[in-house]
Amino acid sequence: MSIIFCNCSATSQQSQFAPSDFSVMLNIGGGMSLDAETFFISKDSCFYETSRGFRGDYGYENTYRFSLNTDELNSLYKAIMENDPADIETYSVEVFDRGGSRFTITQNGEKIEVSNSGMSFVKEGSQEQYDGITGAIEKITFKKLENQKRSVSIKIDESIRSLGMNVNIVIAMEHFMSGSGEVRKQIDFEVLNGVYYGKILIMNPKAEHENKVYSSGFFKIDTNDKLDYRLYLVDKTISIE
Repeated sequence: MSIIFCNCSATSQQSQFAPSDFSVMLNIGGGMSLDAETFFISKDSCFYETSRGFRGDYGYENTYRFSLNTDELNSLYKAIMENDPADIETYSVEVFDRGGSRFTITQNGEKIEVSNSGMSFVKEGSQEQYDGITGAIEKITFKKLENQKRSVSIKIDESIRSLGMNVNIVIAMEHFMSGSGEVRKQIDFEVLNGVYYGKILIMNPKAEHENKVYSSGFFKIDTNDKLDYRLYLVDKTISIE
């Protein structure tokens, strides 16, 4: 169930202008997943934070700051109010380990909080409103961060490709899979500037079940340092340069 603290008469008026204390926070993640995203927008401060959890020392977190001008802030506020956040209906179901998303809107000293995560579900009749609000927040954020994107290339060395095995690579929430021993020579992807850990799993499809994993390991890229890498294998140990 959503927890709502609001002056409904105030929120029902679809003002064209954001109040001076207007802010919105959107959180995505939780449950069994260790991945999380946080969006925060206000007149004085805006940021996007993303984190990915790998075991041990291989989790990472990147934070990106940006700003909105008055017109952009008012446009976002209008898009949110047009979706009547105070009227979004939720219901509760006893479930466990469910992630999802939730947002908190602050304006005129009041808060509207709506959760679509954990035991709280948005009703079908309110889903379009909920998606309209979260979509508007994500759209303006990623538009403002466009200039912080970097194109990364990772060459897959012959020491891996010549094995004739299946290769699965996960990096920055992207999955690259090669089956039947046909391993690509290079993977290309875009990420926001920052530090990322990836994981590679090399599987021998011809081996017995308990011996199928030929090699696995983590590797690190830092787009502040370089954008072109080579992933290779030395005595079954994963290395990158």
